[in-house]
Amino acid sequence: MMLLDTCAVLWLAHDQSKINPDTLGKIERAPAVYLSAISGFEIGLNYRGGKLTLPPWPEAEVDLCE
Repeated sequence: MMLLDTCAVLWLAHDQSKINPDTLGKIERAPAVYLSAISGFEIGLNYRGGKLTLPPWPEAEVDLCE
């Protein structure tokens, strides 16, 4: 299990070069990767404040039923 902070989630989605290759490997091998609810809040605040642009919602890549 792995819990990612907001920066790690954004880097993972937009610029993986900011994450150490060993860390990327650990994320890929983790049986479960979690995102804190506060990270969603922080991302929303930054998006709403114009500090962050987001791509369209990747519905095909997110399984919310699991």
